[in-house]
Amino acid sequence: KGYDTSYAKEVMEKAGVGFDTGASPSIDNAVISQFAEDTKAETKVAQLFNEIPVNAGVSAMPFAPQAAVASFSGEGISKVDAADQNQLNDGTNANYEVVTKVLNAHRLIAGTFIDNNTDEQIVVNLLPMLTSQLAVAHARALDSAILLGAGSTSISAGLVGLNGTDGASGFLAANSSLDAKDASTTGDVVSAGDLLLIRREMGRYGVDPTRVAFVLPYDQYYELMDDAGFSDITEVGSDAALGRGINPRVTGVLGFIYGSPVVASEFLANQIDTASGSGITTTAAVAVNLDQFVIPRLRGVNIETDYQVAYQRTALVASQSLGFEQLAANSTDNNVAVRITYQ
Repeated sequence: KGYDTSYAKEVMEKAGVGFDTGASPSIDNAVISQFAEDTKAETKVAQLFNEIPVNAGVSAMPFAPQAAVASFSGEGISKVDAADQNQLNDGTNANYEVVTKVLNAHRLIAGTFIDNNTDEQIVVNLLPMLTSQLAVAHARALDSAILLGAGSTSISAGLVGLNGTDGASGFLAANSSLDAKDASTTGDVVSAGDLLLIRREMGRYGVDPTRVAFVLPYDQYYELMDDAGFSDITEVGSDAALGRGINPRVTGVLGFIYGSPVVASEFLANQIDTASGSGITTTAAVAVNLDQFVIPRLRGVNIETDYQVAYQRTALVASQSLGFEQLAANSTDNNVAVRITYQ
């Protein structure tokens, strides 16, 4: 009641909300664009990976694995006594097969209500704040899903967890051979040397430092800042960060270890000096190759409103469809992601 008056329409339009005749309020495209920008700015982990547009909730994408070396030979690619002579192969057999990867996009949604009794001027002030917080909710959910997984019906396996639990069996990273960190003390923390070691365990996926990123919990991140191998943004320069596709203004993405960005995430639990040292399976740090994981996205962001007459309120809902998929699998001495655990 009152939303369909000329005065209300004029006031709401100033907040980026338009009205169609006889319909619930609709969100202006500028608000949707701002929501997408706010979401991107709030993500700490998701912004590291490339997005791939898809046309359906389930899509197939061809993926070419790395080929084995060619042969120096005076022969052709086949002959009578060796039919597979000199053929292109992937190192596991005599044939080369293009792999089909299935990309899944899952709906991510959050919403709230604006009561009909809310003063119109307050609504004008509330809308930007509400859409901003919806963007924060989406960003946090995506970062959490990439690291820990979200659930069996959406993004199940994350880099270091399964269905939302850090360390649950089935995560995508390999466990490092490095001794697990002792959570019962303040002296056993992740060092620059530790991160270099797990990067080495990535094999060919860890050679290029610009295509590797490290993700740590907050407490390990702050301990790492005192390490001699840590370079903050003032040393590497903002241009160096932007050259890697990283927004240097985002908290937690302002450091580098030997050329690779270091990200702090709230979704990896702080464990330094908080546990007895037994039964802890959570992650102290993880290294990941950024090219071997993608975020499939189905269309863009939808922000919709619906006036509910029976409840005398307007629903404001933001939704988008995306996922997180691994391209190349871990193999002996070549891991696309490696984590350090607590003991």
